[in-house]
Amino acid sequence: TYGIPGFKLDKNVVQRRIDWLCEANMGLFTNCEIGKDRSFEELEQSFDAVFIGIGATKGRYAGLEDEQSSRNVHLAMEFLTSVAKRNFKEEDNKFINVKDRKVLVVGGGDTAMDCVRTAVREGASSVKCLYRRDEANMPGSKKEVVNAKEEGVEFGFNLSPVSIAVNNDGLATGVEVIKTKMQEPNSSGRRG
Repeated sequence: TYGIPGFKLDKNVVQRRIDWLCEANMGLFTNCEIGKDRSFEELEQSFDAVFIGIGATKGRYAGLEDEQSSRNVHLAMEFLTSVAKRNFKEEDNKFINVKDRKVLVVGGGDTAMDCVRTAVREGASSVKCLYRRDEANMPGSKKEVVNAKEEGVEFGFNLSPVSIAVNNDGLATGVEVIKTKMQEPNSSGRRG
């Protein structure tokens, strides 16, 4: 419910499915840390099957200088979760406000498309997406890219960030990029 924007998955659908599963006697433990709140052994003894859905909320930085110290450089899931919490009317003292701001998203997968499309909906003055390969080799859904373009997102292909310019206030003011070019396909058929 936090990671997938509402325009892609209505939250009522998620709740309805959870309700159906609970009505079918599924044991559901939320906000639960295995090893602290419950032991894995306890779950194994109590259930015939155990599924641990931890989500993919841990992001990683690109390794660019000043990216972690810049106050306006954020990980994708921080942004998406921040907007979802606000939409759920939950308290979030780390809300990431992009209204009337220029937004740059680096990446070409579905999470990047969620970010650019959410930024548009949040009222960003411009939204651009940089991807290190060409459009044909983006890993994300082609439909999402088409939708993003229709919504006004600009794309820069074959571009990879190498550094972030930061002002004296600790804000990122620009990104230096290098032009990349596609290599021949590897053994899996993917071009690097």
